[in-house]
Amino acid sequence: MLGAQHRTEVYVVGLDEVERAVGEVVSVLDTCSVLDVSIALPLYLLSEKVSERFDVLITGQGADELFGGYERYERTDNVAACMVNDLNGVLERGVLRDKKVADVWGITLEMPYLSPIVMRAALSISFELKLKRTGSDVVRKYVLRRAALPYLPKDVAHRKKHALQYSTGLMLSLIHI
Repeated sequence: MLGAQHRTEVYVVGLDEVERAVGEVVSVLDTCSVLDVSIALPLYLLSEKVSERFDVLITGQGADELFGGYERYERTDNVAACMVNDLNGVLERGVLRDKKVADVWGITLEMPYLSPIVMRAALSISFELKLKRTGSDVVRKYVLRRAALPYLPKDVAHRKKHALQYSTGLMLSLIHI
């Protein structure tokens, strides 16, 4: 749809690769936290796969926390406090976790959403533009989806997104290990 077929590669990872990588990620992170390992695992495997050709990966870390991407934001009484708490968690733990696993393969992570200028801009945007309510529907990350419309088809810009550990199937693989 976007004409990127010639620039896109799909990596299929077998259960044996996942088993090996889980042990390595646990060792690198020095934790058995299912949440941390499940988030770090796809980044670790991707870093390994691309390390011969690239030395930088750009991630979307921080977009959900800054622009209202989590479903729980729809249900909380204090969206601001919840989002700030989540953002602080990413800045204090998530960035370090992600950089640790990418660094194993010599990969530098760029996180544009967590740059000071983007964070300042995002923090100044009203919650009504982050979580757009239309009747009983809520569009999370509304402002980002609107910003994408000049560049992406509407159904792509408004597609429901899933966290990397779920969309890749790696979380399901962890259950089988």
